[in-house]
Amino acid sequence: MARKVDLLSFFFDAADTEIDSAVISANKGVHQGQMVGFKITQPDWANGVTAVVKVLDEDGDIIYTSGNCAHNSTVVTMGLNIPLIQKEKVRVTLSGAHGGVGAADHGTAAVRVYYKPDALIP
Repeated sequence: MARKVDLLSFFFDAADTEIDSAVISANKGVHQGQMVGFKITQPDWANGVTAVVKVLDEDGDIIYTSGNCAHNSTVVTMGLNIPLIQKEKVRVTLSGAHGGVGAADHGTAAVRVYYKPDALIP
């Protein structure tokens, strides 16, 4: 049975284009297994930028890269089989400076990770 990781929030100032999460295994109950999917929700960025979700291993190497995810939308991607061994991070990369949301010069993208724990590890 798949489980979900606590919602990851990525707070972007107007000029920010890339932010990493804390390690996924820092979430309570996350152990070794496979990431089976994710959901990203983005605000209506002023500059209409897209986002890419990446997963980095503990060495900082990219082990997964999503396609472009449109602004002002929620995109769900399932059917993945990305190993979660330990200390992986999620990175959200915007296609450029977003310019803010509404009257604010910042905005938050949210990512939910779905994973299947390894049955042999408690």
